[in-house]
Amino acid sequence: LGFQHALARDAVYQDLSEWRRQLLHRRSAKELAELMESENGLLAMVADHYAAAGDLIQGIEYYRRAATAAKSLYAHGEAISYLRKAIDLTSRVEVETAVLAQLYEELADTLAITGEFPVAEETYRVILAMTSESEALKSAELERKIGATLPPQQREDEAETLFRAALARLE
Repeated sequence: LGFQHALARDAVYQDLSEWRRQLLHRRSAKELAELMESENGLLAMVADHYAAAGDLIQGIEYYRRAATAAKSLYAHGEAISYLRKAIDLTSRVEVETAVLAQLYEELADTLAITGEFPVAEETYRVILAMTSESEALKSAELERKIGATLPPQQREDEAETLFRAALARLE
């Protein structure tokens, strides 16, 4: 529905039942998803509608896609925002640990690209804590990424220790 005035839109929206709102948001999300095949800018709108419709899994997926599209345009700030929205949605729905870890890793990688090294380090450490002891290669890769965030923070010795630990884990 298109409205010429925001107050009219808000009045109609408030009169809708929660169920009807969710239905309309779901329909909007599906229509936008079809349109967005060629329009990357609509991905976040699709995610917003899925989240408002209560379809949090689809909301997470479309925020992730929006982040990927934003990164391809070097819009790293937007990508960070979309990934944080996706991660926030995971607190309201059950998702596999691997999905959550992937979202956190995409966020940490993007934070590192933008020079937000302390936050990137903290985010990598969250993923490392989620990683099973049996996943030596993944743990070593995360330790390497954490180590790469340390020299810009004037913590070279700590970085070297982490790099050595990562190598030792692989032996």
